[in-house]
Amino acid sequence: ADNSPAIFKALILKELNNTPIVDISHQIAPFNVEMGTYLLDASYRFFPKGTLHVFDVDYLNSSQEQTYVLAKQKNKLSEIYFTDYLAVKWKGHYFFAKNNGFFSLICNPLNEIEEIVKLPKVTAYDFITNFKTIAYFMQPLITLSKKQVSLSQVGENYDITRIEELKPRKPFTKKVDDIGDVIEFGVRYVDNYGNIITDLHKDLFDKVANGRKRLNIYIKGMEVYSVTLVDSYDDVLRNDKMVVSFNHCGYLEIASKFGRLALVLDITNSKIFDFRFKMSFKDRI
Repeated sequence: ADNSPAIFKALILKELNNTPIVDISHQIAPFNVEMGTYLLDASYRFFPKGTLHVFDVDYLNSSQEQTYVLAKQKNKLSEIYFTDYLAVKWKGHYFFAKNNGFFSLICNPLNEIEEIVKLPKVTAYDFITNFKTIAYFMQPLITLSKKQVSLSQVGENYDITRIEELKPRKPFTKKVDDIGDVIEFGVRYVDNYGNIITDLHKDLFDKVANGRKRLNIYIKGMEVYSVTLVDSYDDVLRNDKMVVSFNHCGYLEIASKFGRLALVLDITNSKIFDFRFKMSFKDRI
């Protein structure tokens, strides 16, 4: 980490010295929009409505990079949208982020967005050359902190169809002759305790499980773990190799009580796209 977050907060406090500022995380793997979105999505609903949320994880995929370079060469940057800085009102909360796919992940479905505007660059902050977020976000954040007005007063209305969409891999289900129902899923995040937060949501699990809780977890190149779904870590003993439960956001966590399972399995946030789990049920229906 560098001093950019401190500079950002210092500029806010110059104008709004009594404004509470809460850091959710500065531990996002570099350029990992999906990971950053998960952490904000898991947190924002606990804040009061009207809260202003700033998301500054920057990333362009190879196709976007090529498009950007060509547009810059032809002096047509205004014709691409994934470099726009936006403010969105969603479920009573305000989100500030670059149009790099973040909004397609957190605002689902997109057609339920309440307001959306493109933010102008404020040249007064041009002296901060390596932290563009400040030039786009600072003034509207200050304005909305003082008085929650319509977003149309801090930016120009934006066509929702211009929102850049990310389409991450999702869990899928299948039936296998010798073991029955199978769910394949991946990893969203590894926390500081070595707990593995997966992309398997309880809604999908419940549809397939039909009340079953005795599971087999398969990890490629490793042993099969036989586990029982529990409500919390308190329901298992210290020496259990693996604990599976759904967290407060409804996603399956795989962990080890008082242990760092991700370390044992060699799963890190820089490697999460390489890992896939398979789950089957001990009881057939």
